[in-house]
Amino acid sequence: MNNEIKGRVVDVPKPQTGFGQRGPWGRQTVVIEYENGRYTNKLALENSNRYEEFGKLRVGQMATFHYDVSSREYNGKYYTTVNCFDWKIEGAPAAAPASAPAAPAQSEGDDPF
Repeated sequence: MNNEIKGRVVDVPKPQTGFGQRGPWGRQTVVIEYENGRYTNKLALENSNRYEEFGKLRVGQMATFHYDVSSREYNGKYYTTVNCFDWKIEGAPAAAPASAPAAPAQSEGDDPF
């Protein structure tokens, strides 16, 4: 089943990488915030296929994500993963907050003295 969700990126942790029996592997998680009725929820999405591209998402960006949900059993417990297989950034990246207001630019010849 393919699902779609729109949300704002709130966290992009460091990617997880390693080396297994089949060679190197990598996984990137991105946490988004989305509206669900009158509540705001967070959802962690994972990508293993194009994890380096997925990690280029930036906090504050709005995007549409296509995902599948799967569960697996291990030692009698079930673990659920939300696998993101495609995404589309909506609009330009969010601007970083300014720590101090910028001084107005003055061009030569505009000296008040």
